[in-house]
Amino acid sequence: MRWRPDTCGCVIDADFATNTATSVVPCAIHAALTSPPAIFEAVRAENTLKNHAHGATLDDAGLAVNMPGPDGGFTRRLREGIEFAWFFDATRRLTVQVRGASAADLARLESALALSLGVGRVKVEDTGAGRRG
Repeated sequence: MRWRPDTCGCVIDADFATNTATSVVPCAIHAALTSPPAIFEAVRAENTLKNHAHGATLDDAGLAVNMPGPDGGFTRRLREGIEFAWFFDATRRLTVQVRGASAADLARLESALALSLGVGRVKVEDTGAGRRG
C-alpha cells in the first residue's frame, strides 16, 4: 500500500500486516535517515504520536461530543467552537494548538498527554481566540 503520511512529505510503499517498507522516498526532514526501515519507523512513530494527541483531545480532555453517525452509531467530534491543529517543530517535537477551550480543558489535555506519552513529548498551546472560562 502506498502511504503519504500527513506528518511529512515521505512516500512509503509498505506492508502494514508485516510492518515493513518495500520502498521509501524520504522527504527532506527524513532524508538524513539512511535506511528504509529507519525512515518507516520514524514516520510511523510521528504519525502515531499525532494520532494519539488527536485522540486524547477527543476522548480524554472533554473537548468532544458524540454525534449520530451514518450507520446509526456515534462518532466523536470536537465541541462547537473548539479548533484543533498540530505541527512538528524543527526537532520533530509535536505541538498541539487548541482554540476555544477553557483553561480546565487545556489542563486536562496536558495531563492526559503527559500520562499516556510522557512529560514533554507534546507541547499544548492555547491559541486564545474564542477561549472560554
